[in-house]
Amino acid sequence: MNSAQFKLLKLRDRDMRSALDIINWQSDYLKIKQIDQYRLPYPDSKELKTRQDKGYNFSLYDISNKEIAVFVSLIPNYIPDGWKEFEPEKNYCWLTSLFTSKDYKGRNLGYTMLQEIDKKLISESFRIIMLDCHVGFGDFLVDFYRNDGYVEIARKHMIYPTNSFNAALMKKNLLTTRNK
Repeated sequence: MNSAQFKLLKLRDRDMRSALDIINWQSDYLKIKQIDQYRLPYPDSKELKTRQDKGYNFSLYDISNKEIAVFVSLIPNYIPDGWKEFEPEKNYCWLTSLFTSKDYKGRNLGYTMLQEIDKKLISESFRIIMLDCHVGFGDFLVDFYRNDGYVEIARKHMIYPTNSFNAALMKKNLLTTRNK
């Protein structure tokens, strides 16, 4: 991969449709892998717009092809109700969605996006990033995040408005990441 080809950008309003297309495709892809965390595509267009207005949707943008390769959505200082007992004190961010476009699948750009997001959050004084992900069927997602330095904190069945699934809560200390 030519790293100069890709750039982390705040998702541009004009790229919202492309981001939604990636979300929908990825949701279908995960269903095929029997990962039903995104049985309904999430975030939907309304939620994506709300996050867009707050400035926490990002893309790993392919400069040469002028398109989104990877999309991520974050929520600062938020943790879902089912995980409140694990809520950090301050300066943390919840990673709700990380999706790679089908044209860029298999190129390790998900990891590249995670590294770029770490740098962005560190520059904004965030200390911790957290997420939950589907468990089962070989723990594909748990292993993916573990390979990027996340630590599993707990497991439980989570119930969300759009879905319910067995989940692992994952946490990464960005202060440790900065020292690497």
